[in-house]
Amino acid sequence: MAEFDYNSSSMVSLTPEQLAFVGELTEASVMADYVTSAPQELVDWFGVHTEQVGKATLLMAPGLADYYYNRVIGLGVGEETSEAQVDEIIERYYRSGVDQFYIHLAPGAKPDWLWEIFESRNLIANGSWVKLIRDTSTPPFIQTELHVDVIGPEYADAFAEIGVEVFGLPEILFPMLANTVGRPGWKHFMAFDGDYPAAAAAMYFHGDTAYLGFMGTRESHQRMGAQSALVTRRIFEAQQAGCKWVVSDTFEHNEDQPNRSLLNLQRLGFEIAYWRVNFVNQL
Repeated sequence: MAEFDYNSSSMVSLTPEQLAFVGELTEASVMADYVTSAPQELVDWFGVHTEQVGKATLLMAPGLADYYYNRVIGLGVGEETSEAQVDEIIERYYRSGVDQFYIHLAPGAKPDWLWEIFESRNLIANGSWVKLIRDTSTPPFIQTELHVDVIGPEYADAFAEIGVEVFGLPEILFPMLANTVGRPGWKHFMAFDGDYPAAAAAMYFHGDTAYLGFMGTRESHQRMGAQSALVTRRIFEAQQAGCKWVVSDTFEHNEDQPNRSLLNLQRLGFEIAYWRVNFVNQL
């Protein structure tokens, strides 16, 4: 695997290839581990699993019509992808029974003409996701009536309950979310209103990088500073663990539909590392 020198104190000095290496391979690692946490019944029902083609990670769930669980991360990052590998990826999805899937294209992915390769395979651009990054310098203090704690397996069900409620996930995925709590490499957090779990979030460690994800706040506790408090606590914990970078991702937004999570992360010192185009297959 290629290695990069991250001695600079600012992410803006990193090349697009270096940013993609940090962002994509960290996400690939966390998602592969998340899928691995699936209980056997979910594997049996939905075929949830991962595969590798070169350094690209393929998330597959033939029984779930959801792009989040059927997508390719890291293609062309840290290695040059061949047309044969692109064809193999497409074939693997179809052979597994997945009709619709995403292939993420990060800036600097090789070869430079991957976009043309995708279009020649009837894959079309369909929006983008935003990858954000910041260093682990001390985050700003957040004033909130909620209190944030690190949680253990005793709160696994509460964590999964918030995830299912906030993100509208099928309840059948409840045990998959719950199984990440207490799992090696993960750290979970909860914002409490008294004893009531109001919001939750997770962090995953990948080398000197921490990934922030799976964050949600109940409707009853929106606009109480829960997200900001959970983000800053995780940055602090990443700093204490010796991490250099913290990364996250979210969906694109526009003036008509602003993404509050994106704006909030930027207020807390995150910078947009890149916009990652999603390519979807046309049936």
